[in-house]
Amino acid sequence: MFIALSVLSLMMSGALSAFGWRRHNRFRLADRCVVVLGLALTWWTGVVLVARSIGGPDAWPQMACSVLPTVLPAITLVPPALVLLTRNMIEPAWRPSPLLYAALAIEPVVMTAVGVTNGWHHQLLTCEPGSAAFGPAFWIHTSYCYVLIGIAFATVARELVAQTPSRLMAVNGLAIAIAIAGNVLTLSGDLSGPDWTPIFLGVGLTVACVLIYRGRLLDIEPLSRIESLELLREGVLVIDEGGGCVHANPSARALLMARTPQPSLTPQPSETPEPSLTWKAAAPPTTLSPGVVDQFVALASASQGPVTWAGRQIDVGVTPVLNGSRPVGRILILTDVTDEHRTRAELAAANDALRVRLEEIETLRADLAERVVRDPLTGLYNRAFLDQLPAEGVGRVVALLDIDSFKQINDERGHQVGDEVLIRVAAALRGAFVDEAKVVRLGGDEMLVVTDSLGVDQVCAGLDAARSAIAAEVHRALGIDRAVTVSVGVASRRHQPVALGMLVASADVALYEAKRRGRNRVHRVDLQATDLAAVEPLAQGAGVARR
Repeated sequence: MFIALSVLSLMMSGALSAFGWRRHNRFRLADRCVVVLGLALTWWTGVVLVARSIGGPDAWPQMACSVLPTVLPAITLVPPALVLLTRNMIEPAWRPSPLLYAALAIEPVVMTAVGVTNGWHHQLLTCEPGSAAFGPAFWIHTSYCYVLIGIAFATVARELVAQTPSRLMAVNGLAIAIAIAGNVLTLSGDLSGPDWTPIFLGVGLTVACVLIYRGRLLDIEPLSRIESLELLREGVLVIDEGGGCVHANPSARALLMARTPQPSLTPQPSETPEPSLTWKAAAPPTTLSPGVVDQFVALASASQGPVTWAGRQIDVGVTPVLNGSRPVGRILILTDVTDEHRTRAELAAANDALRVRLEEIETLRADLAERVVRDPLTGLYNRAFLDQLPAEGVGRVVALLDIDSFKQINDERGHQVGDEVLIRVAAALRGAFVDEAKVVRLGGDEMLVVTDSLGVDQVCAGLDAARSAIAAEVHRALGIDRAVTVSVGVASRRHQPVALGMLVASADVALYEAKRRGRNRVHRVDLQATDLAAVEPLAQGAGVARR
């Protein structure tokens, strides 16, 4: 009987390791633990069976001293493998830390060393001619193994009580009891009989693993997930590798089988109720037509954004389901974003309108600000712009000019011709400097050129070119019988900051000098330290004098 049961246990242990190996890419750790359990039990049972076959039924006590150290590595692997197996099946995402691996490896390594050296110290087994007895190291090992097995079975029982039907619970409890009974039977005989432990463990653990895997007794995470999916507002479609719908929660069924909006007379909070559109959703069907799911999945795969379905906008998130590294399906999360998109579109339209309005306001503000600092006749800057310039500037050049005999032109030709002369002189100055200098109309026929970027030589050259063009062209364009000329005074101090008023006063002095030398010319003054005291009273006075 012992040999028959050993052969049965050997076959079941081998089948258990093969079963775990076929699945080792799924839960990885749990299935590898099944492989370790199957191989350990096969090793243990096989060695005991061979020893019993060779020595006969009466030779066990003497052979135990040689057999037990041989199978001790397999024995010590069973409890740690059970602990890791049960924990990982309950929590598939759990992985032991390196420290836990090291802690679980201590006992197998120590006991293997004790078994190999038992002939010297006899702490594992006490071997006498015709008899053998367990030593203190064996009982420490046994107590440790029972602690680990107790932890593993308690972990399983805690989950089974809440999730498993009573009938399957009873069968699973019986399988675990069988696994324990063999060891109790062996220990009670104190090596006077054969080792029943691997036989009972092989049968019991194989039955328990089959119930756990085939009966899905510890598939807690999927069960909890499905229960939660039923309450989610988002739709969830579970699609297998072949494209078939494995599961659709009520929200997904409602979205995919919903009707388009139907008109209904729903009173609005106003004095006169008006018809409005309300959403009419069909009662969620118990199953979805495969064609409906296929059509929706095809639309979702081809769409770069939300899917338009039955008048609704549905956002689709896809999460792959992996078997190890191999994809075995997908989970589609369906979120109705119709109202969100409508609100977003309305908000975008409101933002666009606001942006346009702000641009109009900014244009008006800029135009108004420009009008404030612009002379309406010539388009040049005015005195208000001059007040905005920094009081001092390093390398600043200032030119002051007026039109020679401008009052005579006004008196003889009229103010309209005088205005045209001002416009053309202003245009000539703007053309000479473009954006490199600011041209300001101080009042009447007086104009000011201010620059911080051009050298005094460049300013003088530009002004002289403008002066020549004015003298040659303006009177001809306006039909005046004599040339229209301008006189210009230029002042600069390149290496130290000088107050703008002082430069303007210096340019005014230079302008008078140009007038004195015959007009229609550019006269330049480069301020020295001694010059500043001479022009300071002019700068502190009423400002620029008019002619």
